[in-house]
Amino acid sequence: MRRLLLTCTAAVFATAGIAGSPEAPTLPSVNVLPVAAASSGDWSGFYAGGLVSFDGGTLDYANPPGTPPFVSYTYDKSTSYGGFVGYNMQRGNLVFGAEADYNSGGIFVAGFPAEATTYTVDLKGRVGFAFGNALVYGVVGYSMTEWSTIASYSAGGISYGGGVDYMMGNHMFVGAEYLARDMRGEQSGGSGNEGHSQIQSAQIRIGWKF
Repeated sequence: MRRLLLTCTAAVFATAGIAGSPEAPTLPSVNVLPVAAASSGDWSGFYAGGLVSFDGGTLDYANPPGTPPFVSYTYDKSTSYGGFVGYNMQRGNLVFGAEADYNSGGIFVAGFPAEATTYTVDLKGRVGFAFGNALVYGVVGYSMTEWSTIASYSAGGISYGGGVDYMMGNHMFVGAEYLARDMRGEQSGGSGNEGHSQIQSAQIRIGWKF
C-alpha cells in the first residue's frame, strides 16, 4: 500500500513538471515570393513605318576616280521623307535583325537648286539591347543614292549609325536614329568623273510592330 502511494505521488509530480515546462514558440509561416527578373518589351517580328529626315553633308567630284577632288560642294540643310521595313529576332534582351529604308530624296547642293538627290536607299543590319520599353541599337550597312547635275550619277557605299526606339503599347513605337553614309559612283556616259556623296541624317521615326 505504501509503495503504491509513493508510485502515484511520483507520477503526479512528473506530470505536473511536464505540463509546466515552457514550450518552444511556434513561428508563423511566411510565404516567400519569387523575385521577378528584369523584363523587356517584345521586339521580335516584322515592323514597318515612316520617317522624317534632317539631312546634310558634302559632295565632291574627282577625275580620275580615287584622286583628290577637283571641286567640292556642301549640301543644304534639308528635310526629306521616307519609310522603312524590317525584321527583328530577340534572345533575352539581345535584339538583332535587318532593315531597308527608302528616302524620297530632295537633298540639294548649296547654291545649285537643280542639283539634288532623287532617292536614297539604306540596307542595314541592326544589333541592340532592350530594357523596359526601350531598344538601343547600332547599325551598319550599305547605302545607295542617285543625283543629277548636267549628267547623272549613281553611287553606293558603307553606312553606319545608331538609334533608340520606344514601344508605346504592344505594337506602336517611336524612335530617333543617326545615320552617316559614304557613297561613291561614276558619272553616266563614261566621262571618268567620280562623285563622292557623304550624307548625314538625323531621323525621327514612327512604326508598327506586327
